[in-house]
Amino acid sequence: PHLPPHPMMSEENRQRKLAEAKKKFRGYHQWNNAGVSTGGTDTKKKINNGTNPETTTSGGCHSPEDEKAASHQHQEALRRELETQDHTIRILMSQKTELETGLYYSQEAARKCEGESNRSWHFAGELQRALSAVSTQHKKADRYIEELTKERDALSLELYRNTITNEELKAKNAELQEKLRLVESEKSEIQLNVKELKMKLERDKILLPQVRDCRPRGCESSTQLGPWSRDHAGYREGPAKSWKIWVETNTLQEEKLREQEKKIWEQEEKIQEQEEMWRQEERLWEKEKELREQEKQMRKQEEQMWKQEEKMWRQEERLREQEQELHEQEKQMHEQEQKMREQEEKMWRQEEKMWRQEERLREQEQELREQEQELHEQEKQMREQEQKMWEQEERMWEQYQRLRAKEKRMQEQEEKMQKQQEMWEQKEKMREEEEEKMWEQQEMWEEMMMREQEEMREEMEKMKELVEKMQEQQRLPEQEEELWKQEKMQEQEEKIREHEEKMRGQEENMREKEERMREQEKLPEHKERCSAPC
Repeated sequence: PHLPPHPMMSEENRQRKLAEAKKKFRGYHQWNNAGVSTGGTDTKKKINNGTNPETTTSGGCHSPEDEKAASHQHQEALRRELETQDHTIRILMSQKTELETGLYYSQEAARKCEGESNRSWHFAGELQRALSAVSTQHKKADRYIEELTKERDALSLELYRNTITNEELKAKNAELQEKLRLVESEKSEIQLNVKELKMKLERDKILLPQVRDCRPRGCESSTQLGPWSRDHAGYREGPAKSWKIWVETNTLQEEKLREQEKKIWEQEEKIQEQEEMWRQEERLWEKEKELREQEKQMRKQEEQMWKQEEKMWRQEERLREQEQELHEQEKQMHEQEQKMREQEEKMWRQEEKMWRQEERLREQEQELREQEQELHEQEKQMREQEQKMWEQEERMWEQYQRLRAKEKRMQEQEEKMQKQQEMWEQKEKMREEEEEKMWEQQEMWEEMMMREQEEMREEMEKMKELVEKMQEQQRLPEQEEELWKQEKMQEQEEKIREHEEKMRGQEENMREKEERMREQEKLPEHKERCSAPC
């Protein structure tokens, strides 16, 4: 018989289904509670707060409270059914998981016993092979140690020779460094001399054409030769002697330059030889480093060989102990095989029980699926009913609002009628008072305009006086006078604008009062028209 499915996988699938069903139920419960709490409570409060209690029902239909109570009872019944189904599902799932875990652990124990028996047989063969390999490794290790000792002796001789050569090279290096310093100092001095000679040659080359021009002419004046003729001692004796002196000096300078160039070449050759010595020393240092590294590696290899020998001795001891343990394990394996046969018989019986229980669980799962489908259909019906309830509640609320609006209109009309009667009495008084105020405001406005005109005339006269004074004094330019006049004119214009705005505000207030009076006159006619159809 094949093994049953993994218990964790079946549990995960069923737990997912249960979680999805719970989420759906909770979402439906929250949505239903939210709709009932928001819509129902508001409608109840609005209906109870109203003036006409007869508006709660319309068209001979059932009241929304009865429908809500019925839906609430239906929901509670569905919740109880779902809770009982969840409880039964959990019990069945727990029983199934316990049986599957027991079967799974028993099968794992049987597999472990079989694996341990196979491993013990393989381990015995590996131990025999390891014993044969250990003896061969001992022989190889002895040969490798002999070769390493020979290599170590040869390397020690090379190291001794290299140390002697290194000391000799160090002494030579010190001597060469001192020589190099002297050569560098001489080289720097020679380079300075060469620079000075080159400068002199350049000057002489510049003066050559002047001297050649002076020879045929006779060099009548001393100013033609320039500063060079004044520096030489043969200037007084004539141009021929000065020419010979100049040629001799040039030849001597050229010979000195050649000698200095030879010295520089010799010094450069010495420097190259020293660089080669430095390279040889670096190579020797590298060889010494390599030899030291080889010695370190040899020591490490010797230590590793000693460690390997110790490990081999320990492995031999462990192999002997493991052989004894294997004999004991074989005895235990025979005992375990007998126990395994007994456990297999029990497992066959448990598997038969599990198959029967699985068939029952499958039947229960099918029933649960059918119940879930029924629940989905019931949820759809509940949603449709709730939508109808919402529509009915909205209609009721609209009717209630209409009634309240009618009542408010009636109350407002009554209040307006009372106010109109009072207003008719006050209208005549208000008209008389307003007419008096209008005449007073017109008189005030005319007086204000007259005053402003007088002020403007006074300001213009002052401006003329100031202009005459400024023309007499003639201290400021004409542009400043114009700017000053413009500023004054702007200030006057701003004052006039402010006054006009004030007058406009007063006119607007008067117009608003007239409009109010007209509206008050129209109100009784409008009330009479509205009262007839209502």
